[in-house]
Amino acid sequence: MRSSDTTLGRQYETVGKTALLRHWASQSGIATTYWVAERELPTYQRRRFYARLLGVPLEQAPIFETWPDLWLSVAQMLDGRSHVIILDELPYAMESDPAVLSALQHAWDQHFQHSQVRIFLCGSQVHTMETMLAGSSPLFGRMTGQWLLRPLPFGTLPTFLPHWSAEELVATYAIVGGIPAYLEWLQPERGLVGNLRDVILAPGSMFLSEPTLILSDEIRDPRVHRTIVQAIGRGAHTLNEISAASFVSKTHLRRISSGSRSCGWSSAGCPRRCRRPSSSARARGATTSAIPSSASTSASSRRCRTT
Repeated sequence: MRSSDTTLGRQYETVGKTALLRHWASQSGIATTYWVAERELPTYQRRRFYARLLGVPLEQAPIFETWPDLWLSVAQMLDGRSHVIILDELPYAMESDPAVLSALQHAWDQHFQHSQVRIFLCGSQVHTMETMLAGSSPLFGRMTGQWLLRPLPFGTLPTFLPHWSAEELVATYAIVGGIPAYLEWLQPERGLVGNLRDVILAPGSMFLSEPTLILSDEIRDPRVHRTIVQAIGRGAHTLNEISAASFVSKTHLRRISSGSRSCGWSSAGCPRRCRRPSSSARARGATTSAIPSSASTSASSRRCRTT
């Protein structure tokens, strides 16, 4: 890394971004301020951030009226010092005050660009994080790195589920993928069948509510997307089948399908008899990520089937 950096990190919830960043910071030997935005008023967000920077209780931190005021104070405090600033779940701060990015742009240009400060911008709302790279973003051209954190590969499952058979591990990966949090929710001593019955499909299980939570975080109106995921979970895979099962027009479905593939939530394949994958009527759709599809519907969950 250079002496000063602005790095973008994005991932879906529960992939492990926070743990990875905090571990790196602890091993770097550099003073670090880790702050996670919450859905709250911007004045409160700023005060919490500065309290973290000072290492004092919230009540002892000053109140800043604007983000430029806060960044000016941060720059004066860190003048000439090496420091890592991790801004996690930044989209929540953007929701509270859209000016947060332009304020950060000004702070970078005026105070941090040639300093010893490294800033990491992180978030679980992948689409919102990607907009920071667009030409219309105040931070366009200022990022020195970006990472999309992927789920763990299949080979890591024995670390979470020792003594499980190869068949159980394959089935588990088909259900929850390589999401660290989901793997930690499982109880290794129960085995696969026990986890399906007592953990994944248990009333009130986080596995059952997670798909809705993820869709609600990424999409303004998740109802249509959830209906489509349910249709795929029940066995509809062609465009015609999904449209009929979800009552969504093919035109609308094509637009949604494109967005879902860019998020990594679904894929479009083509059976051998289909010459062109672009032949939408014959192309087959399937969910590819464990995040929106695991236990996505009670019907598909009761069959212990993933798609």
